[in-house]
Amino acid sequence: QPIHDLVDKSKDYVYLMIGDKKPLKQRLKTLLFKANYKKKTIEETDKFVLFVIMFDIQFDLKKMLELILTVGYYINSSVTTYKPIHSFNISFLPKFHSTKANDGRRSLLHFIEQAIEDKHRDLLSFSNEFYLLADGLCKKINRELKNAREELAISKEAEEQIEDDRFAQAIEVS
Repeated sequence: QPIHDLVDKSKDYVYLMIGDKKPLKQRLKTLLFKANYKKKTIEETDKFVLFVIMFDIQFDLKKMLELILTVGYYINSSVTTYKPIHSFNISFLPKFHSTKANDGRRSLLHFIEQAIEDKHRDLLSFSNEFYLLADGLCKKINRELKNAREELAISKEAEEQIEDDRFAQAIEVS
């Protein structure tokens, strides 16, 4: 018996004909992906850029702290040989500013700055990278806030209750 005889309504016939197409599901997924592609790529690109900035800052921060820790270790121990160091007494941090050279104008902070300018020029832009990180984090926070507002609006519009949902009861009790 042909399928045309089984179908009474044209609407059902259309559904049967569409459902009969094998790659339809794949085509619909492809169309949906194309519709959401730009949004997804922008979000993923933002995440990738933020990751790269954070990684660079972490690497530069490690180098910066290594220089500060080396000077701090020298102040603590008065050892003239360089050793890889991981900590020093934090109470010595004010000495970076208060310990002056013979001329009375330059401090240990000036010495560290000079060492960075001479040997680690890549760290000179260290403070600028924090602004880039803050900008990236601000964009991420704004995007998350926008998503939260959209979900809140959707939840306010939904009036139907889910059967056996005890969440509303639990909220009302507490």
